Amino acid sequence: MSSRLQALLPPPAVLDRLVYLVGPARGGTSILHAAQAINPRALVLPGVTHFLPQVWRYRRTAHERLLRQILRLPQAWDEPGIRVALDDAGYAEFSRLVTRAFAGRDLAMLYQLYPMAHAIAIGAMAARPGIACWHDKSNDWRYLGTLARAFPLAKFIIVVRDPRSVALSGAFRLGWHDQEERPATDPTHLVDMALYWRFMVQRSLALAGRLPLRSIVVRYEDFITEPVPTLQRLFRFTTGDEVSDARIRQGLAALPGNATNMTEQYEGLSRAPLERWKTALSAEQISLIEWVTAPVARKLGYAMAEGGGLGDLLRAASSVPGAASRLKRVAKALAIAAQVILAPPPAA
Repeated sequence: MSSRLQALLPPPAVLDRLVYLVGPARGGTSILHAAQAINPRALVLPGVTHFLPQVWRYRRTAHERLLRQILRLPQAWDEPGIRVALDDAGYAEFSRLVTRAFAGRDLAMLYQLYPMAHAIAIGAMAARPGIACWHDKSNDWRYLGTLARAFPLAKFIIVVRDPRSVALSGAFRLGWHDQEERPATDPTHLVDMALYWRFMVQRSLALAGRLPLRSIVVRYEDFITEPVPTLQRLFRFTTGDEVSDARIRQGLAALPGNATNMTEQYEGLSRAPLERWKTALSAEQISLIEWVTAPVARKLGYAMAEGGGLGDLLRAASSVPGAASRLKRVAKALAIAAQVILAPPPAA
């Protein structure tokens, strides 16, 4: 291997140490993922790679040329930056690494191309030789077990947020993407987001129950109200050491944020989203969400009304208009109720 390429590539010990941040959409995963970059020993991929559902899923059905094109789509793959960083010999050698990864169809080898490409483009290893791990994020519960087996040293950060906040924010986004005239609190969207939250969190906590030493659960609310100790806890889990409180505060002040309504953009952390659901949702809408999510939410320390059993879950699913829509959501509710949560309540 050329000395130039070798100096820019993360060593195998780093490539084997994936930190995978997972949690429901609209649950604070983006800002928590960005905050991990405050730790100088973490190589945090920008954006989301979507490697598992968009590349790995189609490894046997899509043509390799198409897979290569999809692989290069995320922000983490800066092809012009890679070409600038490497000389002709180094770029040819890196291209051979990519070819070998596709030939082997090995999950770890293919996925590790992202931290390689990103580190080369930004010169990460030269600027921060103490990097110990790399980070990606997802809002998808699929492939968690597959990923844990492919990366025996991988660690998982499971992010949870009050389901009433997630359902409110997600319902608004669903209506916005659909360009509908429905209000953001359309009951069908609220039920969809509540069902998604419960299923997503149940599957994530099940992973934490199977891999307690490789998983950590963090509440978005704790990050917003106590950001420094929350991040120190995560840094100890991922790299084994802490960062100065001053560095964390400086990094937090520069984090980009935006509100559900897409009109409020700011830097740093805002407590405003924590209470928004209390005024934006009616009592009936809050009950609807709690009927679906209460059994899991209470395990995570969220105060919920009594109930949340199978009858309440089915009642919420049956509240959506339209026979076909109602049947679809009742089926989802029954599938969710059939799951067994393997994880104990997370430690404080």
